[in-house]
Amino acid sequence: MARQYTQCYDHTPGDKPFSRADLLAFVAGNAWPGATVAILAFLGGAPAISIIAIFIQSAVTVTAVANAWLYHRLVCMPSDALPCAIGTVIANPTVGDLGEFDNDQYFSIRLMPHPPLAESASDQDKRDFTDSVTTDGVQGHELLGPKAWDLPYADPVASEERYYLHCEAEGNFWQAMKDYAVVAGLAVAGGAAAGAAAGAAAGCAIGGFFGPIGCAIGAFVGGLLGAAGGGAAAGYLVATIAFNSDPGNVDDANVGDRNLGPIKEGDRVLVHGHHVYDGFHEGWHELHPLLAVMKIPD
Repeated sequence: MARQYTQCYDHTPGDKPFSRADLLAFVAGNAWPGATVAILAFLGGAPAISIIAIFIQSAVTVTAVANAWLYHRLVCMPSDALPCAIGTVIANPTVGDLGEFDNDQYFSIRLMPHPPLAESASDQDKRDFTDSVTTDGVQGHELLGPKAWDLPYADPVASEERYYLHCEAEGNFWQAMKDYAVVAGLAVAGGAAAGAAAGAAAGCAIGGFFGPIGCAIGAFVGGLLGAAGGGAAAGYLVATIAFNSDPGNVDDANVGDRNLGPIKEGDRVLVHGHHVYDGFHEGWHELHPLLAVMKIPD
C-alpha cells in the first residue's frame, strides 16, 4: 500500500516553499540560538551546559527542518488534486542518496501521445519539446503546464521534469528524523562530548611541548574541533540509519497484476497520485506521493 508522510499546502502570493537554495540559511537560522549558548558556555568553562544546549538545539533544528520538508515544500495544485496519467517510463525507478535529503523512490514518464525526445536533442529541442507537451490540450497541458502564479519554473534544459511527469513513492526519512529528533539530539550531544574530550586530550598532548600554556591552548582548540567533528559524525550516523530504515518503493503503489514484474524503463503505465508543485527544486509539477501505478501489458 502506498505511503504518505508529506502534505501539500495552499500557496498564497508572496509565499515561498521550502527550497534547496534556502536549506543552509534555514538550518543556520534555526540552530544559531543553541549554538551561541553552547559556544559561550564552552568559552566560559561550563562544558556541561554547552552539551545540554547542543542536545536541545539539535532536536529542535531537526524537527524544524522535518516540518518544513514534510509540510511546506509541496504546493497543492489549484486544479485536479488527484489526477491519473498514462505514459512510458523513462528510466528504472531510483532511490536518491543521502545527499538529496530523502529516500523516496521515483521515476518519470513521457506522457502519451508524445514521441520520444532524441538522445542527441539540443537545448532548443528540449525547450520546443516542453512547449509541445505543456500546450497539447490534454495530459501535458493539465499536468505539466506552468500556472499563473509567482513561483519559478526550472529551465527544461537542466531539468527533464519540466517535460516528463515525475512520480515519487515516499520513503520515511524525514518522518523518522522527526519522530526520533530527541534521539538525534542525544546522539549529536554525545558525539560532541566525546569528540571534545578526545580533541582536548590530543590538543594538550601536542601543545604540551610548549609548556602548560601550550597545553591549555591546544586543549581549547582541540576541544572545539573535536566537539564539532564528533557531533557531525554522530548526526551523520543517525541520518544514515534513518535513511536506510524504510526507503520508498514504487511497488507499494502497484495496483496491477504482480506477475507483470517490477516497473522498468520502457514500461507503459497508468499512474495516480497527489498533483503538486515541488518547490524544493524550483520547480516543476509531479505526482507526490504516487498512490497507484499499474503496468499496461503489451
